[in-house]
Amino acid sequence: MDTMVLPLSTVPTAEGDAFALLAQLPGGFILVEMGRSWADAAESLAPQLKGRVTCDAALVTVGRRHGWDVATPTEHQLLECAAIAVGFAADLMPEGNAILQFCSAWIEFYRLRLWEQVPAELSVRALRRQGKKAREESISLLGQAGMEFGLALYEDPRAFDAIWSGEKYPMTGVSALADEDPYLKPAFQPFGVPPPVVTRIVDSRPFTPRLEDFVVATAAMQLLINVTTGEPNSFPLGGGATLELMQEAPKAAKKKPKPKPKPKSKVKKRK
Repeated sequence: MDTMVLPLSTVPTAEGDAFALLAQLPGGFILVEMGRSWADAAESLAPQLKGRVTCDAALVTVGRRHGWDVATPTEHQLLECAAIAVGFAADLMPEGNAILQFCSAWIEFYRLRLWEQVPAELSVRALRRQGKKAREESISLLGQAGMEFGLALYEDPRAFDAIWSGEKYPMTGVSALADEDPYLKPAFQPFGVPPPVVTRIVDSRPFTPRLEDFVVATAAMQLLINVTTGEPNSFPLGGGATLELMQEAPKAAKKKPKPKPKPKSKVKKRK
């Protein structure tokens, strides 16, 4: 298997934009090098690579200097590149497959454009289970107004209900929305979707997301995707917790009334 070099993204720094290159080695290892240009990053990266090296067509000029052959990256290679770019943007080092699974779910979710089919005032109710405990939550699709395409998960459904009743209620949860971040956009162009941004919201105030927020956003998107396919509707959140589609409690069958006993006929005894 060859080493594949891909342009990762441009990263803003105090000294200006840094150009990041990603190399996927045959053993599955990832190398990332930054420079003041693609050529500068390639100069640092090339000495670390052995064997046959291929590169994306966007790097044809840079790659020619180092003897790299142009090749078409696989979809999985492009997905890994997007996941690492998202990890950098969120200031999170990719751990396991959490961000990779998030990016995969985001691409599938966005392509469905569910906000064109579901009214904004409706939400999907879910249960977060932890052992024997279960908490009701609410998943809302966003984008019906032609902006903020994505979803929001409300840890307390009353916060979602308050929006439509004109009341104030603090929202705590997670949102995953389409973004126009110029630094992430190139990583998602091959998939035909905009890059996502995940936000942790506590008492209606935005915060930088944690890794577990990406996991929750992934589960919420997957729940909505699977509603359309009829596939399993329960997803692990880590630590033994799961997020699952809330099912309506089955209505108890009405018991048939017991027939009234027939009155006993009275027979007069002859004297």
